[in-house]
Amino acid sequence: MSEYNGWKNWDTWNVNLWITNEEHSYLYCKNKSADFIRNFIVGNVVMTDGANLDLVDWNAIAEGLNEQEV
Repeated sequence: MSEYNGWKNWDTWNVNLWITNEEHSYLYCKNKSADFIRNFIVGNVVMTDGANLDLVDWNAIAEGLNEQEV
């Protein structure tokens, strides 16, 4: 696996994009744990672009969301 746009891999970058692209999901996931974010995505988002959720670095997404200002 190689880094993609500063993220661990394409799958992590892609899921982060899904979360941050819509204000509701961004605010819902901001300041939440990696497990919370994973459960939210797995239970509520249909990934139609081939993202492999098993390859996602959920901790990196949580850290990124926790660092951003609203």
